[in-house]
Amino acid sequence: MKSEIDKDLCILNIISTIHKIKNNINKFYNKLSRNEALTRYVLIDPFLRSIGWDLGNPKEVIPEFSTEVGVPDYALLQDDKLFMFIEAKALGKIKDVDQVKVVSYAVTKGVQYLTITDGDSWIVYDLYREGNIEQKQILTWSMSSDDAVTIAIKALFIANLKPPILSLYRRERQLSELVTKSTVIKLEHDKNVLRKKFKGPITSKTARDIILTILKSEKRPLSVKEIFERAQIMFEPTEEDKKVLSNGEVRWQNRIRWELSKLAKEGLIKRVKEGVYKA
Repeated sequence: MKSEIDKDLCILNIISTIHKIKNNINKFYNKLSRNEALTRYVLIDPFLRSIGWDLGNPKEVIPEFSTEVGVPDYALLQDDKLFMFIEAKALGKIKDVDQVKVVSYAVTKGVQYLTITDGDSWIVYDLYREGNIEQKQILTWSMSSDDAVTIAIKALFIANLKPPILSLYRRERQLSELVTKSTVIKLEHDKNVLRKKFKGPITSKTARDIILTILKSEKRPLSVKEIFERAQIMFEPTEEDKKVLSNGEVRWQNRIRWELSKLAKEGLIKRVKEGVYKA
């Protein structure tokens, strides 16, 4: 278990995963809406990994966890204690969840937190709260329609962090402190950078503006892959921009790679080594 947020568990990595999920929702909606297992594989599993859950470690995640009254799709564990149950449905089928049945899974095992999701809509409940099921709801977000930065920050509540079970207020306060001192970014700064949007089609000027915005926001050199990841968050490509070229690279990425080389030759950015640049 971790006492701090890992460098791997940083907001930018989560946001990058969220954007991939947004794309997959649009690209594969029809297939995912007919297949719960595929929804889990394409939308839910990658998101859980991005927020620190090792799906290959049964000390952290147990799929199809058995209870006396049924089988939740995921059980998340921290310090060998049940932290949360997750009930999954096919994309667009979240209304098909039998809330009474799912809540009974958690109540039977004394699990405080419950999440219901179809890979797009996520609803988190604190079952120790007073009131009916609606009053126990503490967090919601939509992968397809909500801002990626906001989703990433909300998702830290269900991330694989330590201590495992805190009140929402205490957990959020602790997360704020941990993120400030131990992630590789500063949240407020990155919110402003990441929300600066560039729209396609990709041009030389657009590619240069994206590159300079990214590199000037970082104190350390970035690899081409890291620049692509950040650019994907900031850039809204056209269908033409998404086309794959004969060299196997997507058109907008190819343009950014080309402009990186030109900017370095012009002395506007520095090439630290092969494939690594800084402002």
